[in-house]
Amino acid sequence: QGRECELADALQHATASMRWLPLRWIPKTTGQDLEELFIGVLLMRSISRCYLPGTEALGLADELEARGSELASAAALRVRVVYHSVRGQREESEAYLRRLELHGLRSGSAWQVRAFSLPIEGSSGALFGDVVATRRALHRLEETARNEPSLDPMRDLVLCGYHFVRGDYQAAADTGLRFAERWAPRSISGWGVAYALAAIALVELDRHPEALELCRRAWDAVPEEDRCYFAMYLPLQLALALAEGVDGNLDRAFAL
Repeated sequence: QGRECELADALQHATASMRWLPLRWIPKTTGQDLEELFIGVLLMRSISRCYLPGTEALGLADELEARGSELASAAALRVRVVYHSVRGQREESEAYLRRLELHGLRSGSAWQVRAFSLPIEGSSGALFGDVVATRRALHRLEETARNEPSLDPMRDLVLCGYHFVRGDYQAAADTGLRFAERWAPRSISGWGVAYALAAIALVELDRHPEALELCRRAWDAVPEEDRCYFAMYLPLQLALALAEGVDGNLDRAFAL
């Protein structure tokens, strides 16, 4: 995360190229290998588009599903889960997630489904005020992270969100600030949400100078061209506007 437009351009070029790429150009590669590679690239492109306004991501999910394989169908479900989750459309996201989990059980990849879905479910739950969804995601993520240490940052992100959505702003601020100390802006997926929740919690604790410093440092790290990825950066932008306003900088707050 942190180079969204650059990634989008690369993925668009890759998918366009692979549509006509002759198999003989890739030694020791079968048609099935190339198909699976194409599905993976198209999946990454589709997920990226989920964080932008509009419905392009759903069109790409339709394209994935139309390829007909189990792998492509699972990829399409992943796209739909992300698309609806980041928009707070819980009913739709849970319906697609149930189908994805069933696929994971059949294919033996249930742990991969959990690693993919739980951070999204937990952070979206916190942003949209859903205590039940956030707590459920945190509980399952804590269990999964015991055997997969790479999920520790995502667990801490959801933990911050859980404290926040419960109104325990001291715990949310402490957890969020620890996250920010460990993970610099643009260094890990979900960082913007963690920074935003920590900053809003600091404002609630009447520690707005700290919130303002945290938000300005984070917002300055987001390139102008990447700020259109609203589902990644809108929480941070709103937190900065709040911190600026509480600090008396109304012109700067409204300019955001």
